[in-house]
Amino acid sequence: MSRQPSSYSSATSARMRQTPSNSSFTGSGGSGGTGGGDAAGAGALAAVFRTLVFGGSVPIQVVLAENELPAQADRSIEAYYVQAPRIAYLPLLLPQIRKYFVNLVLDDNTAASLRDQDLWFEADGVPLKWHWPIGLLYDYHYLANQPSLLPPRPSTTTADSSLPSSLASVFAPLSASTAQLSFDQPESRDATLRAPSASSHTARPRTPSSARSIPTSSLPPSDPTQPWKITLHLRDPPSDVLVVSNKVEDARVGFMAMVKEADYVRSGNTKRVMNLRKEQQDGLWEGLVQNNFDKYWSVGSRLVPLPSLGPHFASPALIRSPTPSSGNERVPDANGVRSVPVKVYLPEGAQPLQELVSPLREDGTPTTLQHFLSHLLPLLFPPSSASSPSLAYPLIQGVYVPLASEMGWLGACLAGADGWVSVVVVLDEREES
Repeated sequence: MSRQPSSYSSATSARMRQTPSNSSFTGSGGSGGTGGGDAAGAGALAAVFRTLVFGGSVPIQVVLAENELPAQADRSIEAYYVQAPRIAYLPLLLPQIRKYFVNLVLDDNTAASLRDQDLWFEADGVPLKWHWPIGLLYDYHYLANQPSLLPPRPSTTTADSSLPSSLASVFAPLSASTAQLSFDQPESRDATLRAPSASSHTARPRTPSSARSIPTSSLPPSDPTQPWKITLHLRDPPSDVLVVSNKVEDARVGFMAMVKEADYVRSGNTKRVMNLRKEQQDGLWEGLVQNNFDKYWSVGSRLVPLPSLGPHFASPALIRSPTPSSGNERVPDANGVRSVPVKVYLPEGAQPLQELVSPLREDGTPTTLQHFLSHLLPLLFPPSSASSPSLAYPLIQGVYVPLASEMGWLGACLAGADGWVSVVVVLDEREES
């Protein structure tokens, strides 16, 4: 039973969904990130990756908790499907799920008496946090449990000589012969990846739907192309785990708090955010809600740095700038900020880690993901000089990122809408071959 499209599915259907790739992923290495050495090149590179991050989406299958359905419920409507933006939050999905799914399953009286504050999601028995972006939830609870997606062991990634190192084989769709890189307008630098239709190059909108029977037995249980199955509960939310409510306003407040905190980490103060006009601050949230890349980044570009301009700028005396005194000053490049906003999410529900990480080391060379993780988690990520292999992999924005990636580059190109680089640590529990 098809239902009318939501702003989420229709806005994201034209952009290709990124997934982890078993092929090589070569981020910016010691070359400084862009390889072009000019601001225009840095801006164009940032536009490509920021569009991929902003346009990423997650296929979700929502089912209702069977034991919480009343006797009068219509159990023939089994699930609701939606393609949700990675940057969005679950509270933003609740209105459409309730309107096009819950209200169809429940009788009128039960649906009318159902309170929003009693609704909550879980996946495989684990409550899903309202204040985590959907993409982070997907990476942490689903992709991290897909061993078939782990990079080969040992890693033998090499750069694609036909592309700058920071562009080589970034996402699986980029290496596919059917993927095409296009620009909406010739003068625009905001690139999007589009997958051409079998019959036309015009992408067909994907609509959410309530399904009466959707066979999935043809796909193996571990197939990562299957929708992520989450369960919607109708009562008894675990308040000890879900400390943030499912109100959209609370999601907005939490999002803006993260934006300000990221600004403080980068600059040592929040002047860049606080000096924005109210309509500009509101534009950040509205751009996220509407999945509007241009609206969000017209403001976000004032806060988030561009990638480093190249190795000839890799001297701290040249690129490390003092704390800005005005929010109107030019944003320094990725290696010119004080610290990169990074959060590390550990397995088994451990408390996320947050530590200040400078984009440059004391000798002026870029800090890599290997440097950062081997300092923070040396048992899982031994230093590159050690003979022991890594026991885990870093998952960022649905992609297994090479440890040679520069932290400044990640902060400029793979940060979420809240300004943070979210690193999900995935243990390598595969048996030795």
